[in-house]
Amino acid sequence: MTTEAPINQSVERAVQMLGFFTAEEPELTLAQLTKRLGTSRATTHRYAMALRRVGLLRYDAGSGMHSLGPRIVELAATALSGLRIIRIAGPHMERLAAELNETVVLSIWDGDSPVVVRVDDNTDRVVHIVVRTGSRLPRTTSAQGKVFLAFAGEKGLDRVRQTRIAINTQNEDGIRAIATPIFQDRDCVATMAVVGTIANLPAKESAPLCLRLREMADILSAELGFFSDRDEIPDEPVRPGVRRRAFGTREAMLVLNHCEPGMDVRPHTHDFDQIALITKGTAVYHIGDEPCEVGPGSIMLIPAGVEHYIEPTGTETVENIDVFAPARDDYMHLLEWLKSSSPA
Repeated sequence: MTTEAPINQSVERAVQMLGFFTAEEPELTLAQLTKRLGTSRATTHRYAMALRRVGLLRYDAGSGMHSLGPRIVELAATALSGLRIIRIAGPHMERLAAELNETVVLSIWDGDSPVVVRVDDNTDRVVHIVVRTGSRLPRTTSAQGKVFLAFAGEKGLDRVRQTRIAINTQNEDGIRAIATPIFQDRDCVATMAVVGTIANLPAKESAPLCLRLREMADILSAELGFFSDRDEIPDEPVRPGVRRRAFGTREAMLVLNHCEPGMDVRPHTHDFDQIALITKGTAVYHIGDEPCEVGPGSIMLIPAGVEHYIEPTGTETVENIDVFAPARDDYMHLLEWLKSSSPA
């Protein structure tokens, strides 16, 4: 049997003290720290002095206020640089900010509320919305908070789970934020949001801007990694004896085909290369004038413009996987299930 290591109370209290500082309250007096820490003034002063010595706290003798020290900035920068999602999201956010001419914000969940970890600013607008990295956003009222809570199973947020869009409008300030989830495997690990004025951002989830934001988040989710059992992927009938399903993104697509013996064969060509892998059954795969006998493990490269088709042999259903990169435009509808599939 294993037991958890004992927690050092001094370390715990010091960390707790650092957590009292927020964007709304960047400065606190010793009395305020003492009250929140729940210790004596002398004990709080001792912790504050230790944190000041290592640069984690700063003290202004003139005002008697404590604030976070410069060492915090170094640690924060190091922590952010270690977040893989920030590195991967960067190019997508830059592209989206330029395309929409709006501010794009990436946030993660810190265990209690969303925290902004990257901002790609639009600076061309007359009215410029400033969002600071490190800002902690409201848990229940911000668009980002609604997304995180929705995919954590919070009640009353079915609409957000359904559309994967949350909108928060601050009428008094004229600001609107639209957020969508980013998934890794089946977990919502971050949100991507567009922030701007009410005049420039739509109020409906079905607006083109919202759909574009969601599409960009889908691409980012795919790059982070998404898992699905193939039996969960819906398939579609193509013609008698043929069904197919697909998985992937606009950049790369896998298509799983189920081909029954006696199916309608359709010789065809297209103007892009194709890779085919047989995973089950036996068949003759016709590539140009070459009939190839294939079975599990057989892999074929079909060049663009070459006529080809598969003809099952025997009594077993043939399963083959086709690879297209980029994805086929006429197959993109096969990926719609990824947008409506909720990992929550």
